[in-house]
Amino acid sequence: MPTTAPYGTWKSPIAADLITQKSIQLVDIIPDPITGELFHVEGRPSEGGRNVIVRSRTNEDVLGPGWNARSGVH
Repeated sequence: MPTTAPYGTWKSPIAADLITQKSIQLVDIIPDPITGELFHVEGRPSEGGRNVIVRSRTNEDVLGPGWNARSGVH
């Protein structure tokens, strides 16, 4: 039998982290000025929030799993 709960207190099987872990964020688009090839940067919450450079035509990662395109040298 269903239970009635006050507004805003009901239990949901859908949590925010469940939704965001499955999403991919498009961070940037990078055209190669020499070859015309297109790359994009994806933010991946499911991989600890790392950013990955992806070859758009083939949808393959340019960097391996241990690399984060967000990191930089200053």
